[in-house]
Amino acid sequence: MDTITNYVDLCRKIDTIEMHLQQINVDLELWYGRNKLSFTVGESQDIVHTTQVGNIQDLRNKKIRLLKMHDFYLEIKREKEKNKTMLKGLNYQISRMKYKENKSYKQIADELNRHIQN
Repeated sequence: MDTITNYVDLCRKIDTIEMHLQQINVDLELWYGRNKLSFTVGESQDIVHTTQVGNIQDLRNKKIRLLKMHDFYLEIKREKEKNKTMLKGLNYQISRMKYKENKSYKQIADELNRHIQN
């Protein structure tokens, strides 16, 4: 799984996974719906059916993998949010600006009128 560098990336990753899950559900409905269509009898029907079953299984497997990733990233997000609520005052502001707004320490220091010590 990808390395999540900050809270913004984490939220983007979760949104992307949710979008992929929605698309998989649409695709599954399409492939299940094709089962209701009548096909010509014979060898071509067997080929269509085999392809349909294979596509449905691939989509199911992909959905299972994405659901596991989604749960994993949601747990990380919950932990980050829990840890964030433990911070107070200036520490909270710095954490929020760094990890949620993806700002550099220089930008944070400038906004808070602080000096960076080397």
